[in-house]
Amino acid sequence: MTIGRCCCFDFPLPERRRIALRDHEERFALECIIADNAGDWPEEATAPPPEEWLARSPTVAAAYARRLARDGRFGEAKPLLAFAVRGFARSGAAGALRAGIAWLADVGLHLGDVAEAETGLRFLQEETELPDDGGDSRPDVWFALGRGGFLLGLSVEERLRRFEEAAIGFAGADRRERALAAAFEWKRLSEAAEIPAEAGAPIIRTMRQKAAWHPAYLPHAKLLEVGLDASALEEAFGASDYYRALAEALRLRLRLSTLGGAELDREAERAEAARRERFPGDLELQAEELLRTASRHARAGRAGEAKAALADAEALLPLGLPPEYRRAISRAAALVEGPTAAPREGAPVRVRCFGELALERAGEPIAAPRWKRKKAQELFLLLLLRPGHAMPKEHAIDALFGSDAEPVKAANQLYVAIHEIRRALKEALGWGEGAVLRDGVVSLPEASIEEVDAEKYVTLVRVADRLQLDQPELSEELYETAAELYGPLLPNKPYLEWLDRQRDELERLQSRVLERLYRAALRRSDMARAERYARAWSELDPHREEPLQALLELLTDAGRKSEAESLYEAFERRLRDELGAKPSPETRRLLGASASVRKM
Repeated sequence: MTIGRCCCFDFPLPERRRIALRDHEERFALECIIADNAGDWPEEATAPPPEEWLARSPTVAAAYARRLARDGRFGEAKPLLAFAVRGFARSGAAGALRAGIAWLADVGLHLGDVAEAETGLRFLQEETELPDDGGDSRPDVWFALGRGGFLLGLSVEERLRRFEEAAIGFAGADRRERALAAAFEWKRLSEAAEIPAEAGAPIIRTMRQKAAWHPAYLPHAKLLEVGLDASALEEAFGASDYYRALAEALRLRLRLSTLGGAELDREAERAEAARRERFPGDLELQAEELLRTASRHARAGRAGEAKAALADAEALLPLGLPPEYRRAISRAAALVEGPTAAPREGAPVRVRCFGELALERAGEPIAAPRWKRKKAQELFLLLLLRPGHAMPKEHAIDALFGSDAEPVKAANQLYVAIHEIRRALKEALGWGEGAVLRDGVVSLPEASIEEVDAEKYVTLVRVADRLQLDQPELSEELYETAAELYGPLLPNKPYLEWLDRQRDELERLQSRVLERLYRAALRRSDMARAERYARAWSELDPHREEPLQALLELLTDAGRKSEAESLYEAFERRLRDELGAKPSPETRRLLGASASVRKM
């Protein structure tokens, strides 16, 4: 590696001193290049730096560790990052410190160092609102929170948002490989969570805009649009060894059912050899190998070996394997056990909260937990309806016992409720771990919950909101899916203040969804559809005039005045009897010369 000097000396010096100065000049020049490169290792520097530079310069150590991590050499990268973080902490370089901790946390997740990674991620979560001190570390922080947010109780939606912010931030700083990594992580997580791929429109748009003047970004957009296509992968990940290997492993797993036995064996052996030689410590590539192994054994009729491989894969989850892998493991187990096999205890469950509470596993209904204490059931429902199925201990106490509750007594009652949830969920669902209280946060095991319909509803609406301008047709489809999913939230449960607030919030959201569907149908002159949504909107919000006005306009324009008058008169009585109010003159005028209007 040759790095140009930044200064020169024209006075005589002893040879040893001259060599030391030259070494210092070259190291300082490299540090300047790294600073100009947003902390990343320069591509032109193909040889590793001298060991002395790595031992003296946190900047050089951090940059070279990033290069090692990019290539999947996580074990080599970790001690360099730890050294760099200590150096940045001593020097007070806040931005470099946050970036270093972000990379160290990410490397820890790859290697299974969960406790260390969680500590770093909690620090980053608290620091995200602080200003940076130069080289922008925010995309690195967002990326780390996307990767490890499940340790902090972040929901899938929150993790996706972090990956999106990271991808756009990296692209804005022209950090092409990191932008690709963030975009790819977004795609993997969204597909695992069965979120529409089109929700990545902001990332694709950013990559397309970058590609307009920098063609190297075109493969990024293509990968997001096309998926795990072989040519797209090769084009996108040509220089990123680790992500190319991970993408190929995922593609191979998705193609398992289409491969012949000999081809499957050949492809799997090649991928496994590459992992052992180049990425021996990575949890995700280990999980991919075990899933492939289970499939190969299952296809050969070796059910025992297949189940053993799946058990090994499941054992990686508490070590830091992202929880979305639980679904892949469950699907593989279903194939091994056969379509008639009973669902496994402990497998993820789907929860329906719109209407009467209902749970199912692998498409089969299961009995709801039996509760000995009402507060335990209430805490279970409270956590189910929270993002990430987690909330701070203090908030849980306020919701369950009120803000005026005696702190020590309320805390003891919370512990009793948590213990009861563990018992009830183990008995009903086979969960080894129910509710937990860790680091001041009460949570349910997110990996054991495949889907909660209320959470899915909110996600669909938020994605539809974001796509409204760029992809209005897709946005409308998502609104329709959400509208069909919606229903009264746990109507059979007694009044609870926090639950009533949640009901009101979801009802307001559904009112907005129906309004947007009504207006979209109106723009297309689809009057039957517009009437259906206007009627649903009015029924949902029976004291509000705007949906009634929309429905009255449709009916009067269609010549159905008597029907419009009946609706108006019912609305008028409802306002008078229930609220002591009258409809506005604008609503009355919509009926024109109707009998009801003439009476007033």
